[in-house]
Amino acid sequence: GLRKIASADLEVFESGTAWPRAFFTDRVVRYRDARTRSATDPTVQAAWEDSRAAKTDFDKREAMKRYYNTLYKKMLALDKSIAPLVTERQRAALHRLDQTRIEPTIDPLQDDQN
Repeated sequence: GLRKIASADLEVFESGTAWPRAFFTDRVVRYRDARTRSATDPTVQAAWEDSRAAKTDFDKREAMKRYYNTLYKKMLALDKSIAPLVTERQRAALHRLDQTRIEPTIDPLQDDQN
């Protein structure tokens, strides 16, 4: 089994049965493989194209959230063993889209309804 020993940008686990560096390297290779394979999925590609076509900051952020959620969902479908890495990378990607230094952009359609 694994024991969580630290949490920073990634969670760090210790394995009592495998050399930790070999364990980590194996997960990174699997992660990269799943990401590469997921990038060729038509649904993921469509989400990426939608994000490129967005015209406003709000629409761009929302489209990028959909892209990341679609990408990471596909990656997990391909290889569940990389779940800790995928979960952390997804959290970090979505966090980067949050507006924390300025007032968040509101949905222009929602603003019109008020």
